Amino acid sequence: MSIAFDDRPYWKPRDIAELVGVNASTVYRMIQKGDLDSVKVGGRVVRVPSEAVAKLVGAPRPDTEQPTQADEAQRVRRFTALAGRAPESFIHGWKSGAIEDTAENSALVIEALAIRDAHAQVAVGA
Repeated sequence: MSIAFDDRPYWKPRDIAELVGVNASTVYRMIQKGDLDSVKVGGRVVRVPSEAVAKLVGAPRPDTEQPTQADEAQRVRRFTALAGRAPESFIHGWKSGAIEDTAENSALVIEALAIRDAHAQVAVGA
């Protein structure tokens, strides 16, 4: 199967279901079982990183090089400039309710969570 990825870093489970021709509940079960990586935002919103979708369908992503510490530092600086807070602070504010629940902030918290996860992987050399 060949897939053309757009620039979206995360996919909705129903979009993945449509892509691979299964019911959305199948995708949610894969996520629940840990067969498909995902990020949970708020109480119920789930998004799947493009890399996990590529792995699922067996398609290589052109940007699959492992990020360096310098890359991650730059990503944190960009996020902080955009959000006005460091990623960890944004996550904490989101969880505590200090940051309003809007579509824009949902996208920012997804990025903050991804930065946190990537930072942990770079730190351990994964």
